[in-house]
Amino acid sequence: MSQLEDLLQQCTVRLTLPGRLGWGTGFFVAPGWILTCAHVVQEARDESVQVRWQKQENWAQTTVERLLADPLDLALLRVIGSTEANQPCVYFDEEIRSRDPLYLFGYPDQDFPNGCPVTFNCEGLTGDESALIKFALGQVRPGMSGAPLLNQRTGKVCGMVKFTRDRSFDLGGGAIPTQMILEQLPELRSLQQTFHGHDLRWVNLITSPGPDFQPYREAVIYHYSQQRHLYTPTDALLSLEARSVKRQAQDNGREQPTQETVEQFPVLEGLRKYALGNHREHVLLAGRPGSGKSTTLRQLAVSLAEEGQVPVLVQLKGDLPVLEAIASELEKGDLYDLELKEIKRLLRQQQFVLLLDGVNEIPNESLRRSLIQFRQDNLTVPMIFTTRDFLGGDLGIGKRLEMKPLSEEQMREFISKYLPEQMREFISKYLPEQGDLLLDQLLNRLRELAETPLLLKLMCDVVGLEINHIPQNQGELFQWFDRDYKRIKKEIEYVSVSENFWEFKSEILRYLAFSMIQGEVQSTALQKQLEPWLTIPNSRAAGILETWLHQRGTVDAPTKAKLWLKDLCNHDLLQNAAKPEEIEFHHQLFQEYYAAEYLLDRLPSLTDEQLKWDYLNYLKWTEPIALMLALVNSEVQALRVVQLALDVDLVLGAKLAGAVKPMFQEQTVKYVEKLAVPAWLKSQLLRESRSHYAVSALLELLDHADADVFMTVAMIIGEFIPDSIIVEFFSKVLDECDIHGSMSEALNNALVDDFTGDFTDFWTLFETIEQFDPKLLLRIATLVVNQFEMSQDSFLELIIPHIFRLIKNNAIDVTSVKIVEKMMSQISLNAVHSGRVELIESLGKQMEEKVLNTIDLGTFHMLAKLLESVNPDQDWGLENLATKFISETSASAALPKLFEEPGSLMSYSTIDTRVSIGSSNSIDEWIKLLSSVQIAVRWDAAQVLVKIAEKHPNKIASYLSYFLTLIPTLSGKQALKVITATQVNCKFYNYEIFQAHLAAQRTERQTHPNGDSNAITIKTLESLTIMSDKAPIFNQQHATIGVNYAAEGSTIEFTQQTSSSEQTFEILLTDYQQFIEQLQQKYPTLADPTTVPQIIEVEAKLIKAQDHQRWQNFINLKRLWNGGKKAGIKVGEHFAENNVWAKGAIAFLEGVSEDGK
Repeated sequence: MSQLEDLLQQCTVRLTLPGRLGWGTGFFVAPGWILTCAHVVQEARDESVQVRWQKQENWAQTTVERLLADPLDLALLRVIGSTEANQPCVYFDEEIRSRDPLYLFGYPDQDFPNGCPVTFNCEGLTGDESALIKFALGQVRPGMSGAPLLNQRTGKVCGMVKFTRDRSFDLGGGAIPTQMILEQLPELRSLQQTFHGHDLRWVNLITSPGPDFQPYREAVIYHYSQQRHLYTPTDALLSLEARSVKRQAQDNGREQPTQETVEQFPVLEGLRKYALGNHREHVLLAGRPGSGKSTTLRQLAVSLAEEGQVPVLVQLKGDLPVLEAIASELEKGDLYDLELKEIKRLLRQQQFVLLLDGVNEIPNESLRRSLIQFRQDNLTVPMIFTTRDFLGGDLGIGKRLEMKPLSEEQMREFISKYLPEQMREFISKYLPEQGDLLLDQLLNRLRELAETPLLLKLMCDVVGLEINHIPQNQGELFQWFDRDYKRIKKEIEYVSVSENFWEFKSEILRYLAFSMIQGEVQSTALQKQLEPWLTIPNSRAAGILETWLHQRGTVDAPTKAKLWLKDLCNHDLLQNAAKPEEIEFHHQLFQEYYAAEYLLDRLPSLTDEQLKWDYLNYLKWTEPIALMLALVNSEVQALRVVQLALDVDLVLGAKLAGAVKPMFQEQTVKYVEKLAVPAWLKSQLLRESRSHYAVSALLELLDHADADVFMTVAMIIGEFIPDSIIVEFFSKVLDECDIHGSMSEALNNALVDDFTGDFTDFWTLFETIEQFDPKLLLRIATLVVNQFEMSQDSFLELIIPHIFRLIKNNAIDVTSVKIVEKMMSQISLNAVHSGRVELIESLGKQMEEKVLNTIDLGTFHMLAKLLESVNPDQDWGLENLATKFISETSASAALPKLFEEPGSLMSYSTIDTRVSIGSSNSIDEWIKLLSSVQIAVRWDAAQVLVKIAEKHPNKIASYLSYFLTLIPTLSGKQALKVITATQVNCKFYNYEIFQAHLAAQRTERQTHPNGDSNAITIKTLESLTIMSDKAPIFNQQHATIGVNYAAEGSTIEFTQQTSSSEQTFEILLTDYQQFIEQLQQKYPTLADPTTVPQIIEVEAKLIKAQDHQRWQNFINLKRLWNGGKKAGIKVGEHFAENNVWAKGAIAFLEGVSEDGK
């Protein structure tokens, strides 16, 4: 119990009336004055009311001084005689928000004669004239009326409990707000002020000296403002936009798209509205790589800091749990003294706005699970998450926004502002007639390659004066940027670099990026790292570059590696990560591009098996491989990779089919078109290709008899068509195609999803439709209204005249006008809009009755009753109610059967993610439901299996093959949803390929026990033969490893011997040095000369148990050290510092034995 809760209990009293059963609760508001509800003491009349509180042994007597009956329900009591000299009183405050955590202490009529606490969540204020606070998720028993309600966020009393919703369940209740209390009893203001002016117990608890956040805010403003110059200053030139998305329910058994667009807005405006508005909720912002998600968070962090708030931007790709990551970020503002316990307290008080960047970049499953739990434990803390195209899962977050691709207008605006001035002058001076044409060509290429701010910026950077030479794909775009980096980044021209740095810059970036995405083999599990390294310790990065330099025969590789790593950071090719001892690429796309270049060089030498096992089957390699294919000039190699990808996974293969060069796409898209899969899946695969060669195949599917396929195809085709002709295109489709029945939904959804212009552009189309088929117009209008949830007033004004005319001409049956019913239902949920009022008045009373008579009143009342018992405004209340029912009835194991019952009210939306739905004995039951004849049951089962995949991916991965067998069945769409979720969380596509790879590794380990691929690879060159007819241009004298550089164009003529033992020793020694450096970072405060050697020994034994080959490297290092004087000198040079770690490192080598004891 906190000190504040204890103080509140001391203020609370138990009241009873002489000769009557039952009692109530009250509390001290000033010395000698107690507040309670009028209904608690209204029968007292002229009698005294007995009270007793914690420190009072006997009952005290009070009289009722003020009694304000319902609806105010207030009573002020005066204690007869003296009270405790040190009796505390509550501290009133009027502030209250929805979702505030609340606490009360009261005296229920049964049990707990000494009182008991209850906690709740605030739902908000009612709309009554005498507004009440509604709260849920806690049980209010009779007797608790009159209890003080503590707002744990503010630390003050925000109201007084008035009623319970149900005495037997934790449905919460209502309270009288402090604002009303002080309005009706104004004398309490001065009494409160006087008391708390001299009694500081309460004040000290809520205003105890806290951290000074101003230096931190200033650090945030400076740090994130400085980052804007690096790659994407598009936020200064463009207003990035987002749209909210939500899961779409099934409508009478019809399958609908899984998401629908419901609202569009500038992204910062949307984030503020949902995460920081009146009804705060956690928000997930998704988007394509480079779409501006991270830039948006940085911009929001600066704005919030300038406004006096405390934004904390956490990079989730780090290896710290979220609380420790928050602490690390706060340290940037010199807040070093905040312990985790204090940070938790500040979170409860909602002192922070958390901006959590990169859900898809979380490096391991343990951190993902801890983040999910952290979010659930802090539902009232404002949080905004970002993820790459929802690839990281949604963490159970209900409110999701997605970044919109840049429109043609935005691209043109950016070009006009950002293209180099000399380029614009060149065009206007030398190409005045061709200028517009050339810019249109650039715009067309941008539409294909640069739908995100990052890519748009890169495109404008690389074009320069070469307007006639535009990159053909994203791979070339990054390739040109790398080639012209010095020209683009003119400010680095005078920054000094190490020798040969610019010559080898691209190669070392490629090797580093490849190594970071590859990770390392997990020796205990015999599998590759499933997540890429997005950040890496400086020491490890230096070790990677050192290995590359050793392979090239470079002298003094350790020094050269450190210098080049420093050059990469100084020239903005790498940057410091959140942890100062780590580095990273500026954006994951750059890392993926450089890894793609390295993989491109290796491609001809890779076998089909290697390609599938080592690369294609891992999700982390998908984007690098796509970028690589854009650079592959060999048709044979390009087609090979796509065919192998289709063998691994169809969606992967389709994506890569559109990633190859345009000259090869006709063939690769045909691979997809010829697949023997259902039409609905083929349309999705063609969409994944994002290739214009897919349009002809999609048009053929447009005539498909299945309305759902038609709907999907129409939406997909719309994505390939420029905004400016979208309405014209679908008008033509309407004229030429036999559109009937539910197929009109496809037309509507395509229009709504892909149209970005003014709604008035629909007018001509509606005129045509009205003449063609009035009922079709109504279906489309209804769907558009559903799509935008009545939020688009301009659309209502446009469609209402058409509806009036159809009704007047008796062209439709009133009772079938779903749009009218929709509008009627919206009136009960939203503020009255003039257009809706006009509609109702025009329809008249009779019309209203006809429409209302079509509503299933039984269903309506049932739902209203259920929602009334929780919170009609927020889904989480309903979820928690269902969670309570499920947990209390031990229904977890039987839950699948509840879904299968005909007419069951159970649905996925009522399942809280905390229910143990992922137990291994229930997975089979949920999988069986995927084949149910009821579509709603199939979708609900799929949703549950998705949650299992998120929480227990290893338990469900083995079912991937079975899910694939469901694709041709009625369960195909649901199975695909589960497959995708499983792959995202398992980090691989194909379970059989994954297992075959593991089996091959085990066989390799048994055959070559010392061949651990995690070991340091040492290639011994016994001799290097070089023959030349020209003198070498450089001859390294006195080199440890002989190196000669022959003149360019020479022929090889001579042989040079190389020594391998010293090279081997250097590599082993570097690895051991990195081991010691890692321990120093792990134990930064350890300085005891006795303890340090013990720590080294313990950590080394862990390596022996987990990574035998690395342990063997330590043994080999000792052998070489003992075997030569030069080696001993080298060890001394590496550990020359006179500190306990250097001494401990040498002592351990001296003590380690060949048998490992």
